[in-house]
Order: sequence, then C-alpha cells, then structure tokens
Amino acid sequence: MKNLPSSLHLLLLAMLYFVLQGDRKILFSWEKRKKTNAQQEKRQGVGLSLGMGGGGDVQTAATVAPQRQAEALTPQTAPPQPLEETVITSARTNADQYSISHLVVLVQGPARMLGHWKQRLRDAGVEKSVLLVYASFDKPAKDPECDVLENGQWSSFCRTLFIPDTTWTEGRNELVKYAHCEEQIREQEFRYWIFSDDDVELECHIPDDMATTTNNLNGTVCWTLYFDFLDTQMLSSQAVFYALRDAERFSEENQKGIIITAEVDAIINAFDRRYIKMLMPYVFMKKDDSWWMSQMMQFSLVHRCFGAAGIVPLFFNFVNDLHRDYPRGLELEKASLLLHQNYEQYMGVDFFRGKFGIYQYEHKEGPFLDVATAAVQVRKQLENSQASCGNLTQRFHDWEDSWGTCIAFQQRLEEEQSHPLPRKPIR
Repeated sequence: MKNLPSSLHLLLLAMLYFVLQGDRKILFSWEKRKKTNAQQEKRQGVGLSLGMGGGGDVQTAATVAPQRQAEALTPQTAPPQPLEETVITSARTNADQYSISHLVVLVQGPARMLGHWKQRLRDAGVEKSVLLVYASFDKPAKDPECDVLENGQWSSFCRTLFIPDTTWTEGRNELVKYAHCEEQIREQEFRYWIFSDDDVELECHIPDDMATTTNNLNGTVCWTLYFDFLDTQMLSSQAVFYALRDAERFSEENQKGIIITAEVDAIINAFDRRYIKMLMPYVFMKKDDSWWMSQMMQFSLVHRCFGAAGIVPLFFNFVNDLHRDYPRGLELEKASLLLHQNYEQYMGVDFFRGKFGIYQYEHKEGPFLDVATAAVQVRKQLENSQASCGNLTQRFHDWEDSWGTCIAFQQRLEEEQSHPLPRKPIR
C-alpha cells in the first residue's frame, strides 16, 4: 500500500476502521443477546423449581394434580435459588406483558362492591392476568361482564357466587371450593390464591431505592405496585403466605423492613398454592362463635407446621374503615376444643401440645429484616418444617368428599345462579 496515493491510502484506512467497528457492534449485540437468553433461562429455571412451567406458566393437572393416592404427604420445598434484585416499579402498560399469570383473587362482601373490585383490577393492569371470584352475601351480584359463557367456556375474568347466611369463615371456605373446582375445570393450578375482604384499600410507602415512582402512593398505582411486588418477590422468598399490616402501625423507620411471622390479620393474604391443602379449609365451628377464632386456629397451624414462614412487607399497608358487627372475642378453652375437633384425627392428640400451645390472637412485630434476609429466613423455616403436617391434605380431601366433589358443587351453583357452567370430566 505504500505506493498508493496518500488520499486513497487514507480512504482505505477509514473503510477498514468502520468494518472493524461493525464487527465489534455485531459481536457486542450477539453477546448481549446471549446474556439476555441466559438470564431468561435462569428465570425459567427458578419457575421450574417452584413446580411451574418455564417462564412461570402453570403445568397441566396431569403433572401438578396427580391422583389422590399418589399425592405426597410432605410439602415439597424447593432448594434455595439466587435472589432476584429487589426492584418495584409501575412500568406495566400492557396487561398482556404481565408475568404474574394465573392468580386467583377471592373476595367476599356485599353485591355492590363487585364493580369496584372489577374496576380495581382493570385499572391496575392485571385484568388479563387474574381471575376474580366475588362472593356476595346480601344478594346475588349481577354484572354483564361476569359469568359470561361462549361455546361452553368462560370468556370473562370475573365470576360470582351468592353465599347468604354465611359467616366470614364459611364464606372463605366457599371461595376455597370455587377456586379448587376452577382448577379442576381448567386442568391447571393457580400459582397463588389471594384472599381479601371487600373493604380493603392499600397505602404504599415504597422506599426511593426500591421504586421509580413517588412515595406515599395509594389507589390504583398502589395496587399495581402490589401485584408487581408479588411478581418480583414471591419467586425469591417462597413464603407460605404474604400478608399486609394495618396502616395505623406504619412508621417511616420501618418502611424498608420485612416481618416474617405466622400471626397476621387475614383481611388480605396471598397463599402459595403448594400449601393450600394443608391450611384449608378454615376450621368448622358454630355460627355464633367468635370470627377471630378461625384466624387464631390458622395462626396455631402455621406455627406448628412451618414456623414464621409468612412475610409481611411493611411498605404496603391496608386500610379498612368499614367495621361490621360480628361475634368477637377469644376463649382459650373453646379454642382448644376447636383445635382437637378439626385436627386431632389427622395429626394425633399431641399435635398442639408442648411449646406450640394455643397461640393468642396477636400480630407480632419485628424483627425488621431486609428483603434478602427475610427470604433466607423463610427458607430456613421451611427446611425445618414439620413433614408430618402433610397428613393435613387428607383433611382437605375428606372435606371435598363431604360436598360431593366439584361436579356436585357445580350443579348447586347452576341451581342457585340459574345459568349453566362449563363441564369437563374432572377427578
């Protein structure tokens, strides 16, 4: 090249430079795609460790709902997985892009609140990601967008139940029946079952280093952040349940904290599907018994089987200004009787004796942990959980048999709500 004119020489050097730069960009782009694919595969691996399909999709009933005689009697706790980065944002703009598919939101309340909940989920951007089941106790809830059938299949994201003359505990159990039968019909399991009372509102106090939005949010944006939190955190912690704390106890000092506990108000709880058949149904008791007792029983059950395996994120708080009249109070003698009536035949007479005792109706505080530490602590709790509690799944199945399986339940719904339900061979 030394005999070429200097201008041509410079031109060739320039062309060579741009070719090399282009190769670098191509190489960088390929490496970036390779890294992205690896991250996606890693995330899918986390999903598989929790008993879900790749990318968080649910498996079919053939793999996650084996026949009763083959059902394992111990909870399958997945091995610890690398913690995901704690970032909570409200960047979801397209419900189709939401990754928390297959959640069921189970609410009981007066019929007039159905539209409120339907709009809440729609505004939060999760309409296409969740199923809303609303149980009304005063009159049937009617909505043209709910309970819609096309070609024998549901085409709406909301279902309604009418549960007159029921207590809070009985209403929750009716919702459990419906969610269980919905899984049978779909031949798919929901990832998480979220129970809520109708009058719940949320307040958000997301720390600046955990969110890209303004602190002290409420309303629609707060619900969006709540669902984002479930999406980003549940895979890491693998908690038995997620619950929220009363906003009256919020303070700036603990807004970054996480509480791990077995005792927290059941007004809004998200349960890991793996533990539903161990923790449900709520205890059977008389209609005039205190409604607090059923929560107290579940506190004792979670304590005995899992320890402090529930997570309460303190940057979300609930508000409920509506207080209805209902039986209240705690009677330890009656609580002891209820424990034995509901669990003794499955777990033996000594199940709640000794240091476990009967736990008071308390919402214990602290210690305040960061998200990563809380996740590790919960995993340790589950690793040391009582394997014998798997026998409680038989209690669920005996209860299921008592109401005639899902086919009988569907037939009763048809009679009460005067519309057909989709049918598939189940169980």
